[in-house]
Amino acid sequence: MLLNLCRHTSLRMNELVPEIRKRLNTVYDSSEADWLVRCIMEDVCGMSRADMLVKDIKIPAEKKRRAEQVVARLMQREPYQYITGRMYFCGIPLYVSPSVLIPRPETAELVCRISERECGNAPLRILDLCTGSGCIAVALAKKIKDAEFFAADISAEALEVACRNARENGVEVKFAECDILGDIRQLPSNVDVIVSNPPYVTESEKKDMDANVLGYEPHRALFVPDEAPLLFYSRIADIGHTLLSPQGRLYLEINSAYAGETARMLEQKGYSAIEIRKDFYNNARFIECVLKRTTT
Repeated sequence: MLLNLCRHTSLRMNELVPEIRKRLNTVYDSSEADWLVRCIMEDVCGMSRADMLVKDIKIPAEKKRRAEQVVARLMQREPYQYITGRMYFCGIPLYVSPSVLIPRPETAELVCRISERECGNAPLRILDLCTGSGCIAVALAKKIKDAEFFAADISAEALEVACRNARENGVEVKFAECDILGDIRQLPSNVDVIVSNPPYVTESEKKDMDANVLGYEPHRALFVPDEAPLLFYSRIADIGHTLLSPQGRLYLEINSAYAGETARMLEQKGYSAIEIRKDFYNNARFIECVLKRTTT
């Protein structure tokens, strides 16, 4: 019996909320537990912030049971976004499943930066590599008009999620199943922008990661070997020479521990105007650069 409340057909807000919070506090810190309580009340029980202030408001039995089911899964450290299948990213609704990484706030920063820099440059051709849920391509397509969007991922399951997100948000993105470490002939050429948030967490960094990430999110989208931390970045830099137009731009989310090394690699491969930018947490998280190559 999860909350010891099954004898009730319905329950008041001031009874259900403390019980849920008490349970979650055994697994999550207080701020995360409070956030999860609010999400459960709003998303599962259909209660507004104003409703939550009305202590004697009744929660119907069906919604109470659903809340109990969600709490049971949360107690196993399953991410809330996978439980509900929904989240918001850059102000747009996204569907997510265990086939894709849960988009992070840092990635939303990258989207905002690209839209600020590129909105005035349309028409554009923009390619998102390792697209996952499609969050970057779909959010950019909502923000940058008169642009053509392409996205690729190695996972067919991830592409199903990405296609759904594009469709549900009313944007057009051309998707391709592609292992960027291999054959890229199906990818478009003469693109103006390549953006990517590829796998960049080294195997040795697993010990510092949360159980909900290690237990539920797809490892193929997260990890690279310790001996090759720049595996994807080096390959993307090479792809840029094949697919980018002259003076094409590259935007990357990076591992902050390898920011300098990534920048030096890009310079060696012919990129210029290289900028390392920090995220809201003051970590070196993004690199922007321009391809030096000119037309012949």
